[in-house]
Formats: sequence, C-alpha cells, structure tokens
Amino acid sequence: AYTTWDKVNTVEEVNKNNYDNRYGEGNKEATCYPQDYNPILMYKDFDSKIYNESDEFMTNADTPYLLLNGISSTMKNPYTGNKISMDYKYDNDEYHIINRIWNGKEEEIIENNTIIESNTGYWFAFTGNDVYKKGAFSIDFDMENKFCINGEEHALVYREKSTKKQCGAYYLKDIYECVKCNKLFIDQNGEEQIKNIDEYVINIPHEYKDYISDNNDSALTHGTKTAEWIYGCGNTDTIYDTDISMHHKYKKEIKKATLNKDGLITSACELCHIINPDENGIIIPHIKNISVEEEVEYDGKSVEAKVVITDNENKILSKDNYNLVYSHNENIGVAQVGIVFKNYYANINEEEREEVIYYDYKIVPKQLKIKKVENDGKKINISVERGPGRITEVEVIINDSYSKVLKKNDNDEYTIRLNEIDGEVKNVKIRAIRFDNISNQNLYSPYVNWEVR
Repeated sequence: AYTTWDKVNTVEEVNKNNYDNRYGEGNKEATCYPQDYNPILMYKDFDSKIYNESDEFMTNADTPYLLLNGISSTMKNPYTGNKISMDYKYDNDEYHIINRIWNGKEEEIIENNTIIESNTGYWFAFTGNDVYKKGAFSIDFDMENKFCINGEEHALVYREKSTKKQCGAYYLKDIYECVKCNKLFIDQNGEEQIKNIDEYVINIPHEYKDYISDNNDSALTHGTKTAEWIYGCGNTDTIYDTDISMHHKYKKEIKKATLNKDGLITSACELCHIINPDENGIIIPHIKNISVEEEVEYDGKSVEAKVVITDNENKILSKDNYNLVYSHNENIGVAQVGIVFKNYYANINEEEREEVIYYDYKIVPKQLKIKKVENDGKKINISVERGPGRITEVEVIINDSYSKVLKKNDNDEYTIRLNEIDGEVKNVKIRAIRFDNISNQNLYSPYVNWEVR
C-alpha cells in the first residue's frame, strides 16, 4: 500500500538544472513525488496484542528479517548465503539508493520510423532516515547515466561534429547519443551526461542574400526578386523588388501613438507597403502624462473629475482624441474614470496590450456655510447651512488648537462647552465628514472659517 505525504520533494525541486532534455527547453513537469512511493509495511509479531505505529525508514528487503526474527539467530539467504538482518540499513544510514520511480506517463521515442513506447521515471538517492524531511530525496545522476529506459543499458552512437553549417541544428563538439532514450554524453562509455545541451548544439537561422529580379514588373502588379538560403538548403525567399521603377499606389497610413511610443502619419504603397520616399511623415508624440482631479465637491448630481492629458511635447490633447467613462460618481465616495483613446491614439500599454486606463478620485461633501455662532457664557452653539448629501457629523476646530468631532443636537446645532476650551474663542473652523464604505475612510469637505467678534 502507498500513502501520500506532503509534497516536500518534487523532481523540479531536487533538480534545478535541465534534466534529460536534449535541447534545453526547460525542466520536465514535476509529475513525480518521491513521498508518494513510501510504502506502509504492516505485520503482526508472535503473541502481539496491541497496535503500534513507527515512522522508521523501511524497505521491502526488511520483510524476511521481520518474518524470521526470534525464530533463528543464524538466518541466511539460501541462494546467496548472506546473513538476513537490517544491519545494512543502519550501517549506512547516510545514503540509500531508491529504485527508479515511474511517473506513470508514456513517452514515444521514434527511431527509424518505429515508435517505441516506454515508461519514464527517475533514480533517487535518499539521505538520512526521515522520508518527510525536505531535501531527503535527490536525483542520482550516476544511476541516471548508467541506465536507459526500463533499466536497460544505453545504446550509444557517435555523433560527429559538423564542419559545415547546415539547416536547423548542428553539433559543435563530438558527442555520443543513446538511440533508445536520446540522452547525450561526452564520452563513449556514457559516464558523463551532458546537462547543458546549449554548449553542444546550435540552431542556424535562415539567411538570404543575392536577390535576383524575377522580371515580372507590370503596370498592374509589382515585380519581385528571389534569393536562396546562403547554406544551400534549397529554401527560397521572394520579396517585392523595390530597386526597380515600380508602379506604387500610395495611400495614407496611420500608426497610432500609445502610452510609450510615438505614432506616425505616412503614405505607403497599397501593394508592397513601402513608404513614399518623397514624404518624411508626421510624428504623433506619445502620451506623457495623465492628470486626474483628486477631489471634487458633491453638488447633488453626478460628479465628473477633470482630466488633463499631455503628450511628449507638453501639449494638451483636445477632448476629441479620447472618451471619458465615469462610474460610481452619483454620490459622496470613491468614483472612477476610464480613459479610452481614439483618432491618432491607442490604449496600448508597455506590455503591448490594449486596455482601458482607470483612475480613482474622491467625491467629498460640499463646503458648509456657517449661519451663526452663539456664545451664552457656558457653551458655543454653531448652526450651519448644509450642502447636498447626507452628512453624519462635522469636525470643529477652535483657535486652531482645539479640535472635536460633533453630531448635531435636537436644535439642529453643534454645541461645545466653554470649559473644554482654553482662552477666549476667537476663530472657528468647521468641515463636514462622511464615511465611505468603499475606501473605508472618512471624506472631508473643505474648511469654512468664522471670525468671532
């Protein structure tokens, strides 16, 4: 039976370099967890009556010892003559070779048009006696190099290095390749596997030169010219022949400006897209800065923050070059404006993706108006004219030193007792407060001042 423990060791973790990958395209997927293959060994000893659990590291080879322990002190394997014990495990507890663990997938290996299906897996080295410990398992490359698929020996053939460039990949050095598993080695005995194939194999891109005219220019079509690959693979490349007198049909083309790249207005041929050599083109400066008003007073209607957009020449874009889309702007709180460019501009970001640009702004309570401030010798009563929007409370500052948040009383006034204030009351400032559930913060109106005479 098998149990699944925490995935503390994967193939990807125990091997940070490319493994068994001929062209260095990245690590194999970590589909194998060594802890999954930790067996549960269950047995009942003679006369035992209770159930015990042990996390001791066990192997299948421990079974004969557990079976015969207590029966004979001279147990031996009848075929090898070796003593049956678990001393081998405790005498060498620093390093255990774990048999190749198969990951359950099948890999197709094609050789001479024949498909050979074989399971793939790994040889693991186990250190210590704790199978749950992170780092306990590692891929044993000595065993990996020694064995091929299904435990067979490698069938190595010599791959002579290329002395002439050819299409596709070619070898830079002498190497040996297994025709069964396709592993590569630097020696004919298969003792040292090549782990970084980039040092041994290179891919040659197609390069063309000496284009020759196809002599097919006419009044209705452009002429072409063709070249072969310089290394003689037989591939060809055909392009428009822009060196001869051609019958261009120029049309205005616009490459839109983005948030980080200039645009360009030119005229290009409809057939071959060559730029009109008689025109220098008009550069469209890219977007340099977008400024959105941070706070706007609520006036009882949908509130729109001001947006100013400048280009790389510090010129303000006219509003016919973009649309503004507002949301959540019907009341006090955090609102949002989306900017969608048009005409000569596009919403392309630095990652070359098209996306609407959004900005947040705050709609704050409208500034209050103080109608009167009364001092009866014991307290100060402040009455205000409210702006639009429901205001829950106000903040009052007296003499620029005393501050208090108040709720209105039964007379629709805000009251502060004089015994809370040091000195004569000379100046009163007040602003409205409203809590915003979206941003989880208080939003304040601008202050209004009242000089006490």
